[in-house]
Parts: sequence; C-alpha cells; structure tokens
Amino acid sequence: MIKSSRSRHIGRSAWYFAGAAAGLLAGCMLMMTIACGNSEEDGEGKGGTKPAPGKPAGPAAVASMTVAQIHAAIQKDRKAANEKYQGELVELEGVVDEWYLNKTAGKHALRIGELKDGKLINPVECFVEPADEKPFAQLTRGQRVKVRGTCAIDLVLVYLNDTKLVAKP
Repeated sequence: MIKSSRSRHIGRSAWYFAGAAAGLLAGCMLMMTIACGNSEEDGEGKGGTKPAPGKPAGPAAVASMTVAQIHAAIQKDRKAANEKYQGELVELEGVVDEWYLNKTAGKHALRIGELKDGKLINPVECFVEPADEKPFAQLTRGQRVKVRGTCAIDLVLVYLNDTKLVAKP
C-alpha cells in the first residue's frame, strides 16, 4: 500500500500532538505534586505525627528563618539548599501578601514575602489544609507572621505544604 504525502503529514501531526499532550500531562502532574505535597497515605509526611487542626506541627523544624534568608540560600547554592530543605519541615517568617484559593491545587494558600518599596519580593506560597484554614483567613495584608510547613523548591518558587500558623510576631 502506498501512502500519500497527506497521510504522512497527518501521521506527523498526530505524533506532535501526542508529544505535546504528554509534556502537558507531565507538567500538570509535577505542579499538583508540589501544590498538594507528597505526604504518605496515612496523612503523615517526614514531619512525624499529624498535629491537631490549627496547632503547629510537633517535631522540630530543620530551620527557622525569614523568607529572604531561604531565597538567599537558594540563590547562593541551589543544590545545597535543595538537599537541606526539600521535603523538610521549616519555619518561615514574612509579611502577608494574600490569602486566596489556588484553583490548581484545589486548596487555600497564603502568599508571604518581604516588602521592598511597596512591592512583594521573595514570595513563598503556603498551602493550607481545609481543617487549618480558620486562623489564616483572619490575617491581614502587611501583617508579619511565622508559618511552619514541608518545604518544596522548584525552579522559581518556594512552597510550604501542610502549613500551620506558628506566630504573629
């Protein structure tokens, strides 16, 4: 059977479409993994036991720092920062920018950072489980807070999963 040039073109288009779809699917899966965390089936991640709603996690955090400090560590040596903080419980202090529903993750998130000349720099997206939302919903923009969660670092952003409110310094 002889194939026409049109059928070869359609075949190439189908392969192109399949490749693009596979890339899109992989990207969505990565984003959902980052946004939803990688906790184990029983609801416990590396942090140990699951704390009561609204209470900070029990185990000690690997580090307690400002959002500017974690961003500086990543800029200085991304590989070392990933090895030290990725998947670990950390406490971060910063200024509240926004409390919003992240439609991709399907849960609420708090964006914190530092203000410089009225603009937010060094942002961190903090994903909050539904049972822990109440204290976060009462925060106001510009308010200084300390949060605790499991760290996830991607190419450009820092995330905290299973975030708990530690303090309003």
